[in-house]
Amino acid sequence: MTSTAEKTTPNNTTPSFNITLNKKPMDKAISLQLCALAVNKEPDNPELQAHYGTQLLAQDNHILAYQAFKQALSLSPDHLQARIGYAKASYLLGDRSQTLQDYLQETLAIEPGNIATRYQLAHLLKHHKLYDL
Repeated sequence: MTSTAEKTTPNNTTPSFNITLNKKPMDKAISLQLCALAVNKEPDNPELQAHYGTQLLAQDNHILAYQAFKQALSLSPDHLQARIGYAKASYLLGDRSQTLQDYLQETLAIEPGNIATRYQLAHLLKHHKLYDL
């Protein structure tokens, strides 16, 4: 099995990582390990922190995902993926508070058309029976 990890920076944007294993879907454990390595190499990169948090959420590791998103937000407070991930991880850890609702609404103020944020906010409001879907 051959693996490649290639760092790309199109148009001088934040680096991202394209990872393939012989064009087959990557095993979740390998993907998580590669994300952890990237975060360890560049701990001050909010994109990597947010991506790591997303990978952790996918594996139901809500506590570490929460911490990764929190770190990403400390580096870039308006990072949308991190804001959405932080809200989702908080919710999965049991935070059903007004603060979480406010946080999602602030995220929508940054990007009003963000479907993922709208979904999370609607789910939270329905859970609190503030409106029916």
